[in-house]
Amino acid sequence: MLAEGTGPGSTTSTGSHAARTGGRFLARARNSIAWWGALVVTSALFVLHIAIYNPLSPVDEIQHIDYVLHLLDGNAVGAGDTFTEEGQDILACRWIDTAAPLGMPCGGPYDLSRMPGGGYDTAYIHAPFYYVTPAVAALAGSALGVDGDLVNVMRFSSVLWWALFVGIAWRLFRELGVHKWVGAAGILVLAASPVILQTFTIVNNDVTALPAGAALTLAALRWDRGLLGLRWLVLIAAVAVAIKSTNVTMVIAVALFVLARHWQGTNPRSWREWLPSRRPLLAIVALGVTSAVVGLAWTVVQAQLQTMDPLLVPQNQSFFAPSFEPMWLISSMDAFFTPINPEFYDTTLTGDTARLVAVLTDYGLITLTILGAVMAARGSQVRALAFALGGTALFVPMLLIIVNYEAVNIFVLITSRYGLSLVPAALAIGLTMIRPKPARVAFAAVAVASAAGMAHTMLT
Repeated sequence: MLAEGTGPGSTTSTGSHAARTGGRFLARARNSIAWWGALVVTSALFVLHIAIYNPLSPVDEIQHIDYVLHLLDGNAVGAGDTFTEEGQDILACRWIDTAAPLGMPCGGPYDLSRMPGGGYDTAYIHAPFYYVTPAVAALAGSALGVDGDLVNVMRFSSVLWWALFVGIAWRLFRELGVHKWVGAAGILVLAASPVILQTFTIVNNDVTALPAGAALTLAALRWDRGLLGLRWLVLIAAVAVAIKSTNVTMVIAVALFVLARHWQGTNPRSWREWLPSRRPLLAIVALGVTSAVVGLAWTVVQAQLQTMDPLLVPQNQSFFAPSFEPMWLISSMDAFFTPINPEFYDTTLTGDTARLVAVLTDYGLITLTILGAVMAARGSQVRALAFALGGTALFVPMLLIIVNYEAVNIFVLITSRYGLSLVPAALAIGLTMIRPKPARVAFAAVAVASAAGMAHTMLT
């Protein structure tokens, strides 16, 4: 018999169900406070930078803006295309931060040959997928009657990519058991890095690296646990490479992660056991073939769009190398080990505070990643992921240099930002070791101080 007041229709049963439902809602609300707080505070930091930063970034921003303008005119961009008239106006009127004066008045007349890259839009190497977001933002701004050149409106679209990253990273952190407030502090300290702050407040497709890297890492972890089909992992890899080719860096890391997990599971003693079994081999081959097909497909499309031989584009001619120099490989070896090392500081981030935050975030990231890997359990996903990141950071920059030279006889210095897609995985590894309460409090204090210091730097 049921005790009085415990039957299906009793008010006590209904009340208990309501209490449980309300409790779950409150628990979800409390868990989301950290996520929303991190997103709102970091987005506000980016909006502040967009509001006060008028020049164009020297990280090829004019090339990316002009690509958007070509799309808005209904044209695809190919090798040989030059800056649009509006692009020339934006370049002359805003000019490039830290560069020498253009020497042409705002409003013209203009001389394309005196412009960066001889006036050619060198962003043609990229597929148009990323550029749809700033283009839609520009159309929305125009429809709303926003005055001016709409560059700031385009820049706001980068904050949307940041929001996408934060959402995926939050799920990634949960997958690895990172404390919610540690995850929020990790997002905050990353946003305070001058590299990330400058990247997500201008028009450039480097903003795709963090969400792509986070999505690939999360997908790899869940595939490894049997919670995600291979087709989804391959699809995410295809999208990542399609929106920006250098995101292949994290695809390579995922392949190494799959191989490392195989070794952890077999503890190989003979050379045959080092070879991957059917499941990991299929994943590695699928990732490699997909990346190659996506890259080849865009190469074919590029060939149809070009109006001149890409090797005749002035910027490409400046990269031409008659012979291979082995020292190139040495010069690139450390590029991905410090992926948030600033190439420059814009005019709103001058002073000792910005440089101190840059050092803390850059070297702090690699230190946390190493500690997280060392403290992780033997045979864990975290250790395999750390191995994959280390191998990728060491060999991929050299691989990219060799591929560039063998393909088109050019040497392009591999910079840290080409490794940005590795950052989400590195951050997640590092955050797994911040577990004791004093460590969580100290890390949160560093994050808040870094963000506050950068905001103060921009406002003074």
